[in-house]
Amino acid sequence: EKLLLEKYFQQFFKKIEKTKNIRQKDLNSIVYFFIFLSDFDHALKLMDQLSPNAVKDWLHIELLLRNNKFAECLCLIREAEKRQKLDPDFYATQVYSVAQCFWGLGEKEKAIELMQNLVQVKPDCRLSASLLREWKEAL
Repeated sequence: EKLLLEKYFQQFFKKIEKTKNIRQKDLNSIVYFFIFLSDFDHALKLMDQLSPNAVKDWLHIELLLRNNKFAECLCLIREAEKRQKLDPDFYATQVYSVAQCFWGLGEKEKAIELMQNLVQVKPDCRLSASLLREWKEAL
């Protein structure tokens, strides 16, 4: 049953990839659908077809993180910084994502330092504080 479902989604994805005239709203929903299924590879493959905007940037960054594509993610964060430098929430999200990339690349001290800075600037961000604690315990 699971193999049949996987085969169906593979065929579904191939049709989507070939279709060039999918509305952005529908394509966005399909990306979220693949994320819901934890099929991050297919969701990531569809990202290039989405129009650039802040939501797409952060969704793409999240997918790269989930797929352990940390170097590519750092490049995308730099590109997003150019487009979103006026967004007041950008700094915290950027630092959080960069720290995750450094941790994934094995630069654990650098990741912890970034996360400590973020926790100092945004002490109400429980997710950052929890991740920082987890990383410190892992060392």
